[in-house]
This record gives sequence, C-alpha cells and structure tokens, in this order.
Amino acid sequence: MINFKYAIPEIELFAYTPNIDRVCAAAARSTQKKISSAEIYDKDDSNKVDRTLEYTIKMGHHSITEHGTLTFSIKDVSRSMTHQFVRHRIASYSQQSQRYVKYDEPEFLLPQSIENNPEAKRIYDKFMKEVANTYNELINLVKTEDARYVLPNATATTITATFNPRSLLNFFRLRADKKHAQSEICSCAYSMWAEAALVAPKIMSPKLFQEANLGTKNGEYYIDELIEIIDKSRKKFENAKIGEIVEIDLSALEDKDDIIRVKARVRKLF
Repeated sequence: MINFKYAIPEIELFAYTPNIDRVCAAAARSTQKKISSAEIYDKDDSNKVDRTLEYTIKMGHHSITEHGTLTFSIKDVSRSMTHQFVRHRIASYSQQSQRYVKYDEPEFLLPQSIENNPEAKRIYDKFMKEVANTYNELINLVKTEDARYVLPNATATTITATFNPRSLLNFFRLRADKKHAQSEICSCAYSMWAEAALVAPKIMSPKLFQEANLGTKNGEYYIDELIEIIDKSRKKFENAKIGEIVEIDLSALEDKDDIIRVKARVRKLF
C-alpha cells in the first residue's frame, strides 16, 4: 500500500523589481514632463509617487503599471488550479513536469466541500488510495510520462509565475472575486495579493482597487479582511533583514467557507 497525503498550498513572492511603485509613477509622469523617468525617479518623494499612482489609476491609464515584475513560487496547488491559472496569458510560467518527476508518495489537494462532508471524504480518500497504488504499479512497468495518465486534477504540483503589476491586478480582478472564482484559486489570489501589496503598496492597495472600481461588475471581494492582513504584515516586512523570509498571517480569511488554507510569505530583497 502506497502512502499519500493531502497538501497545503504554499506561495512565496521571491523576486520583484525594486521600488515598483516609484518606477511606475516615474513612467507615468515622464509622459507629461521634459525630464526623463530616471530623473523623476530620483526627484519625487513618496507622497508624490502615491498621488501620481492614485490619480493615474483612477483615470484608467493602467498601462503605466506594466513597468516591473513580480515572481511567485507556488507549491502544492492542484493541476485543476494551474489549468485555470495559466489562462492568464500576459504572464510567464514554468510548471513541474509529470514526465520527469516521479510521485512515489503522491500528494493531492482536498477541496473544502469534500473535507466537510464525511461521506464525500470517505469516497475521495478511497479513490486517492487507488490512484496512488495504480500509479506506483505503472511506474515500475512503463515510462513515467505514460504512468501519469492516471493522475487526477487533484494532484499537487509546483509552478513559477511572473506577472507585471497590471496583469497581476487583472488576475486579482477575476480570481479574488469570491462570488465567481473557485475556492482554491481564489484563496491563492488573496495570498498573492497580500504578498504583492508589501512590495508595491500603492499599486496593489485593496483600497485603491475598490475606489478605482477595478473589480468585476457584480464581483464580491474580501477587501476589509485583506487590508487587515496587509496592515498586520507591513511592519514586520519593513523591519525584516535583507534576505529574510516574512510569513504572512492569513487567519483573517481562513474562517471563510470559500477560502482554503494557504501558506504565504515574501522574501525581503532590498
């Protein structure tokens, strides 16, 4: 009998453009100034940066938020989630290959609705045990790339994703919408949003997102809870040493029926 376990998603923002807010604000102001964006970058203070971004984003000039990148390491999410994730095409992805990686002890994602239903959980557990055993029998008989055909959408995977701020905001617009997004990708979106807001506090501000009407027409978002999470984490991030990994407490969201547990962290780079 092969062992298997249920995975908990982990997301870390581990690489990003320094001073993304300042870069984007300088790009915005350079369109109406004789001096260059580099000169504006050196000259403007943080208040000017914030005012520039707030005005520009509220006016709908979102292209200025394309100057910069944020790269996330995403671990132990389901293949079902990543099938949705990679549909956001203005981003770059590198995903763990089931052709080359053998799952001697497979990990699967357990949807909250199944976890909360004892009979559904019993059926789910039974099937996953059968899958784990069947897969491990096959990898001793055929190539890994062929044995993988029996693996379900629930199989845990890893993926690296790089977004520019504009495409990331669009991802949040669609996938943080608790009314329409599936729970796993919605939960991951809030983790990524909290992480991104620590390195680009104005562009990724949930308050500005709400005030600028960046959400879907009938969407529903956990804005107040997200602001609470970000505010609690900001001082810890600001005081962190270079290279330190800062854990983000998402407990303000974990009591929601449509949110699953995600481990969130940001690496302090600058």
